[in-house]
Amino acid sequence: MTSTCPFCNSESVGIFKIPRHPHAIFKVVEPIPRLDFSIERCSTCGFIFQGSAYRDPNYDAAITSLYQAYISKDETLTPFPEKIDRYLPALDFIEREMNVKRLKSVVEVGCGRGDFLYYLQLRHPHLLIQGIDPTIYPQDQVPVIHQPFSPELLPEPVDLVVLRHVLEHLRNPSQSLAAFRQCLKPDGWLLLEVPNTPDNLRQRIEVFTPDHVSYFSPQTLAAHCRKAGFFVHAILDNPGLPLCVICRPQKEFNDVPENQLADVSDTELEQYLQDVGQTLELVKAQLPKKLAFFGAGNLARWFISRLSKFGSEPRLKEEGLVAAVWDDSTTKQGSGFTV
Repeated sequence: MTSTCPFCNSESVGIFKIPRHPHAIFKVVEPIPRLDFSIERCSTCGFIFQGSAYRDPNYDAAITSLYQAYISKDETLTPFPEKIDRYLPALDFIEREMNVKRLKSVVEVGCGRGDFLYYLQLRHPHLLIQGIDPTIYPQDQVPVIHQPFSPELLPEPVDLVVLRHVLEHLRNPSQSLAAFRQCLKPDGWLLLEVPNTPDNLRQRIEVFTPDHVSYFSPQTLAAHCRKAGFFVHAILDNPGLPLCVICRPQKEFNDVPENQLADVSDTELEQYLQDVGQTLELVKAQLPKKLAFFGAGNLARWFISRLSKFGSEPRLKEEGLVAAVWDDSTTKQGSGFTV
């Protein structure tokens, strides 16, 4: 079963399916929600999305339990603010493409603890910053409204709206972008940062995860922006980095030509899926030797589920499949990995 494309309403084609996939990343209350996981690609516009997020009536409950399980990282490991390295590409992109001296107000939706805003204001002290995130994190250096986003939360339009690793979690992303557009001044700016699907496929990075609903290439992200009433000012598409786009809401601003934007090729997608399957078979060939996982994320859960003779409900202690799982985050230790 496939879904209708949420962008252009054309038929989609299933490209990656896992029955009873564990919808968990960090430590969660047992039992772990398990749903049929389906990644699909539109046969017309090429947009890649999680069809199960649109089709499965249990998806919202499962993903809500996943988000409720997010715990702020151990403060002894990641004191506020985090190292600036992960924020530098977006910070430098802003400074290269905007006249920051003319900006006054900046809002980041889904700001987490507010590390990005902290560094932005550190470099430009004149900026008035505001974060919006429903999760309460232990820091008092960045003002954060702890509520789900709504345009009504902002008393007046702002100069810059920032969404870093937010859009990929949302259904109907162009509709969400249209809501964010309401918060901008007519000559304002929108900065988007999302996982770079074509680059991740090429580098064999884990691409398809249960909490990501939308998977963007430069071409499909720009298309969503245009549908929401934006014009693409600049795109940062560098190997090994997230995909960043800067947009503006007025027609007279420059728009990056569509023929300059990369998309996911069929060959890249097929090669990635083939390599994932081959890796699974290589690991299977090592059984009944015990396995050790470095990193207790979603990919580890996926592998354990696929390798277990108990199918989608692995019993690690009973079958002795896993010798150990290492992860430097205390939020990923314990439930689901006690061996």
